[in-house]
Amino acid sequence: MSLAKFPAALNHSDWTKKVGPLDKGGAVAGQLKKLAGLFDDLPVKLLDAGGLDSTDAAKERAAQLDAQFGKAAKAASDLAKTVATQAKKCADEIKKDPKAKAAATFAADAADAANALIKQIADAQNAAQAELKALASKLEAKDKKPAVKKPDSKLIARKSWVKRMVAQMKSGKVAETMFTFAQNKVKKPAFAKGKPWEHPSLLNVGPRATKSSRTDATKLMPPADKFDFFFGKVGFATDGKLKGVLVFKFESPLGAKAQIKDALMFMCGYVPRFALAKATGEVLEADDGEGQDPGMTDEELLEAEGGDEVEVDEGETEETEAVEAGGATLQDFTKRLGELKPTFQAGLAGPNADKIKQGVAKAGEMANKGQVTEALAMLKQLVALAGGGAAKASPQAGKAPEGAGGVSITKLSKARLDWATVRGDALRGIEQLSRRIEDEFRNEADQRAQVAEATKKLRGLATQLKDDLETQLDLVLNAADAAARTAQARAAKASLTEVLRMVVTDPLMKELDGNELMPDLQIVKPMQEKLREIAAALG
Repeated sequence: MSLAKFPAALNHSDWTKKVGPLDKGGAVAGQLKKLAGLFDDLPVKLLDAGGLDSTDAAKERAAQLDAQFGKAAKAASDLAKTVATQAKKCADEIKKDPKAKAAATFAADAADAANALIKQIADAQNAAQAELKALASKLEAKDKKPAVKKPDSKLIARKSWVKRMVAQMKSGKVAETMFTFAQNKVKKPAFAKGKPWEHPSLLNVGPRATKSSRTDATKLMPPADKFDFFFGKVGFATDGKLKGVLVFKFESPLGAKAQIKDALMFMCGYVPRFALAKATGEVLEADDGEGQDPGMTDEELLEAEGGDEVEVDEGETEETEAVEAGGATLQDFTKRLGELKPTFQAGLAGPNADKIKQGVAKAGEMANKGQVTEALAMLKQLVALAGGGAAKASPQAGKAPEGAGGVSITKLSKARLDWATVRGDALRGIEQLSRRIEDEFRNEADQRAQVAEATKKLRGLATQLKDDLETQLDLVLNAADAAARTAQARAAKASLTEVLRMVVTDPLMKELDGNELMPDLQIVKPMQEKLREIAAALG
């Protein structure tokens, strides 16, 4: 809250010029000069509540406002009241002279301005007190609010991995694989649709989900929790009455169905239909599931297929040793797959799309089993298939009309400009949030390291939002012919997929819109909408 400038109608020099000798007492000009000095001396900084970061600081400022500002405000207001009274009397006297109409009007305006100044000072003080009271209440509530534990990055990575593996099994890209189930035996299952899980059981799925991975639970969950461990194989049944059902075949006694359900919801965000069975295949319990599978796009499946499992610091496993014995590692395969991803994504637009998908899935399966050298050789063969598809994808060479190669030039032109705008808004929003975090914790010395890390991650996120996609879209729009446009559109789709994946899946990006410090911030949703428009325009 701040005060406006001193009213021009109370300028003592103007009073002297316009009223002058008509003011018989001659005292008003002097009082106006003194009033201007008292107004300038008001401690207006006390009206600003910015930078106060504790309840005690807010209460101390309120006390200062009452004492220091209140005293100065009373002195200015008392004199303004005197000025208003005398200026009004002067105006009434001057009115008797018909030749002094302008002077009478000026005097009357001065009286009104003095009364308005009294109200302005009082309103500013009251508004500042109300703001300080609200701030003190907010800070007091914040002090009482328990600290929210940030999600562990390894747990987030593990959940992402399990969700991807379940999706791949459901689509048939991955056959039956291993699982480890850590059942929390201290707390009862916390499963409830749409509600949080304070003490969930954990599920690990994949080639490395052997007994050596029992350490996952102790590393990802609170040390006080105790778990029973179960092992076996899992996969979607492909025939019979259980076709389409996720079947857990336990090597040891069955885990609790409710806690399997809890773990699936916690790790995947939904519960597919599943059944519990003995290792021999004899089904003992079944469940109809809960929630809806969000599904995965072709691009997301391509990203998931063959990807190395997340690092959990669980030490060397038999699978890892077998891979490294062959010379090439899973990391080598994953790196090569990432390098070839644009080529494969371009190939998905051609006649060999199914062969490419199946081949990538098979290569990933081989790599996870330790056959990395063979998997790399298969990727090399798939490159030829992807290249062949690209060569046949531009039958209209030599022409570049509207819509050539499935591209809508009109829609793409608009979407490209809109994307540049929302990307710029996003960069500014991320920087504003970074500064807000720094301001919020400026006076908390014990939080400096965490604040520095948080702002570093935020600004790192901003660096990923480069203008590469805009450049690529320009190449599409400016292509010389249909063949060139088709090729550029294919590359643009690859760039688009990269950006969309980051915007949709990055854990930090998901927390930006409507965050606690800037609840009005909306940058992720607009970016997602514009990226979908670009995808539609590219065909």
